Amino acid sequence: PAPDELGESARSAYLARQASCIKQILTRIGAHDRAQAEALLKSFQEAKVSTSTSATPGNVHSELLAQIALELAATNPEQALQLGLHSLAGTHISPDFGRLLFALSLVNKSLGDRLFRGALMSLRRNDFVYDTALISLVNYLFSSNGSAHPDATVADAQLLANYFVDAAW
Repeated sequence: PAPDELGESARSAYLARQASCIKQILTRIGAHDRAQAEALLKSFQEAKVSTSTSATPGNVHSELLAQIALELAATNPEQALQLGLHSLAGTHISPDFGRLLFALSLVNKSLGDRLFRGALMSLRRNDFVYDTALISLVNYLFSSNGSAHPDATVADAQLLANYFVDAAW
């Protein structure tokens, strides 16, 4: 069946398998021909751009890009960031966004911060619709007792606070 026809958990498992296979293919091609692997990865990104400009953005494609980014976060964080940012172009944020955000920040905090800001821009662009990614964004900056994490920036906390004020307004 097509991924859109699957239930939530089945679709998530399907996309995870697909992303894992794509990562394996890219890794194996990259071992022999890095330029070819980068060209293939770029074609995934371009396919996302073309589907996001169509009348119905491909949420399944966004989820796939987020899954691939998650697979690449530890080994190629720059590329994972680019894929993660491309995955934010749809009408919703992938359920795997939080895992990607934290995985990327463990490898490179500044890349995680860029993805954090990209998610806030995506939520604004989608008219402040509630998305479970908000929970990940809050947890990225604050601990469960409400205090800011030591590596959280005041600027990012202000961006998040401004988002909530604008959404309530």
